[in-house]
Formats: sequence, structure tokens, C-alpha cells
Amino acid sequence: MADSRVKRVVVMVQENHTIDNYFRGLAPYGANVAPDWPIQANPPVSDQPHDRHAYYNWLTGQHKATRTQFDTATDIPFYAYLALTGAFLENHCSGFGTNSTPNHLLIVGGQSPTLRNPSRTQPPPLWDMPSVPGLA
Repeated sequence: MADSRVKRVVVMVQENHTIDNYFRGLAPYGANVAPDWPIQANPPVSDQPHDRHAYYNWLTGQHKATRTQFDTATDIPFYAYLALTGAFLENHCSGFGTNSTPNHLLIVGGQSPTLRNPSRTQPPPLWDMPSVPGLA
């Protein structure tokens, strides 16, 4: 009998981009993405603010972010390949509207002991937490 257990799980975390921004080209395959925003220059002309203040301003309607998209097949064909041949979860969002580290910990451990990124001037913290891969 063949071994049917899952051998690998690949999780791609692409920060500061929405599913709509990257995967316009998956709309014809049924992905829940905006299919008609303007195509973004590659590389982008500038980087939109994406800190907590920008998030707050967006949530409260004080700032309207520019809505643009990459041409999926032309600009990021490998991402398109992975999305079309693997599992594509288009409605996942950040667990915390804060820095990167808490959300990365949330992905692998289902929890986070911090809402901040580690200090760049202090030794890295040691967090002893279970992780999803460690429990498999």
C-alpha cells in the first residue's frame, strides 16, 4: 500500500501585499480576487505606507490606498504555478494588525507572546512554544 501521508507543506508569507494585488490572474479559475484594478509597474514606483498608522488610517477611512495589481502570469509566473497546482487560500488575513513577528508566530504556533518585532539592539528573545509542525 502506498504511503498517502502528506510529505510537505509549503507556506508562503508575502508581506504587505493582498491576494488581489498578486493573484488577479486567478479570477478566471474562481479565486475571490478583484479582476480589474490597474496593472502595477514592476518594480513598483514607490512603496505605500504599511505601518500601524497607515492601517489605522485605512480602517478609519482617512487614507485611501492605491489599488493596483501585478500581471500574475507575466510578473510572478512561479506564484501562479504554485497557486494553481497546490492549495490556494485566498481569504486568509493577519491575525494581528501589528508587526510581522506576531503574525509569523501565529501561523506556526497559533499564538504569539508579543505584538512587537524583536529589538534590533537587544539579544533575540527566546520563546518556548509548541508549533504546528512540531506537533505533527
